[in-house]
Amino acid sequence: MDLAHVEQNVLPVNLNSNTETVIARVSSDICSNNYAICVNCNKQKENPITYNHQFINATIHNVNQDNKTFVTTNSGGLSALSKANKINPIKTKKCIQREILTHLLAYYKSYQCLWQPVREAFLKFDEKYEIFASIAERLKNDFQINFTTKHCFNEMQKLLIRYWKELRIICKDEEDYLPKLWCFEEMAFLRPGMEERIRKNVKKKSVKSEIKTSKYDFLKAPSVDLETSEDALKFIDIYRNYQALWQVDHVDYRSTSLRQNGLGRLLNELNATIFHDKQITLPQLEKTLYNIRKFYSTEKLKRLEDANKQIRSRKTPCFSLSVYEKLSEFLFENLGPFRCGYCLLICKTYDQYKIHESEHNGQQPFICSICNKGFRLPGNLTIHIRRHKHDYPYACEICEKQFATSTEVSIHRRSHTGERPYECIECNKSFKTWSFYNIHRRRVHVKEANFHCPICDKDFYERNRFTDHMNIHLNIRKHDCNECGKSFTTCARFENIY
Repeated sequence: MDLAHVEQNVLPVNLNSNTETVIARVSSDICSNNYAICVNCNKQKENPITYNHQFINATIHNVNQDNKTFVTTNSGGLSALSKANKINPIKTKKCIQREILTHLLAYYKSYQCLWQPVREAFLKFDEKYEIFASIAERLKNDFQINFTTKHCFNEMQKLLIRYWKELRIICKDEEDYLPKLWCFEEMAFLRPGMEERIRKNVKKKSVKSEIKTSKYDFLKAPSVDLETSEDALKFIDIYRNYQALWQVDHVDYRSTSLRQNGLGRLLNELNATIFHDKQITLPQLEKTLYNIRKFYSTEKLKRLEDANKQIRSRKTPCFSLSVYEKLSEFLFENLGPFRCGYCLLICKTYDQYKIHESEHNGQQPFICSICNKGFRLPGNLTIHIRRHKHDYPYACEICEKQFATSTEVSIHRRSHTGERPYECIECNKSFKTWSFYNIHRRRVHVKEANFHCPICDKDFYERNRFTDHMNIHLNIRKHDCNECGKSFTTCARFENIY
């Protein structure tokens, strides 16, 4: 494929023009299917070309080889001109890729359910994937671009992440910042929704940072001076009696308020027994427990990494190996690191270890010690235990009603403000929560039930109603009367009678 052949079959090339511009024009024609050049026979094909990375790389390689041949055969001024206008294959490839991504971005924009803030949460991952499959099909039919569904999804996610990062910089009082993303202006339709989410995240992070600083203020306090190993062992013996402070399966372990109550009782006992001459404060106690647990984790990690070398920690030399052995009696199964019994991987924390172990045995990693209900994430277990113990750390600032999560407070606040952010696109009816909207959409418009009874073929749109229905079939009576002992299958039946 020589340069003259390119001039004859593709574009009239001016040898005095910039070679990069010529290649960009050739690339543009390739993507728009005005011309289809076979890289094997150097002839124009009748069928439109199918875009893929191998074709782009082959085309760039052939054009570069032609340019080298042209430079060597034409000496003098043309050679110097070609050297000055050397082809940049990376830039040429980017030009073609950006044109493809421009088409992908245009199709993404046409599906408002993918990016419109109010409707974004309504789509599940499978539904989004189906839309990207249709986008891939349109790219193939309209532009002969062979992108798989996964490729379309991944490329769009990369653009969204980059746009989010650029917009986040601008929102942080840096209006003079010039975006580096090549398609920043084309993605302006995403800006209103993303800016709103960025501002909300900034507010949440500021609140969390204030909570975090107050939570770890004890690190500034001095540690309790345990002069001898005997004092340290006495301290550990008393600490061992308060299981809520170290046993991960204890029902009070995941509750901050209940752990604080346990710390208060521990402080009183220590001041009455060991430190009766010189009373210690709560921050000093927390700092001492932090140092002891840190010492134990460091020593345990060294022993797991090399069982033959029992090296003492250099960071906390005040604790002896006898202290480690004493702590191992009750902390070995409750404080990381842990070694996986299946693949010997070392996990730093208990939660990481349980999640990793569940990938091997397929069991739920976190089990409630009260009702034996399983959870996939530790945060879900924490919220579940809060409800068991009636521990509600969040409260409404208007009516002072308490809740287990901050999300519940935000939803409850809408009952005061009248906000109904979820609007049905079919009938314009609005709802306070997405779950209410989703039930309305499936029941009224889609006629799609998520739950189906295998016994009587009855359909249900809500999980709790389906559960109550199955309890009636199976005669499961979870609701007991405290006065007469009679039990009922559903809470509604119990309330109707009493």
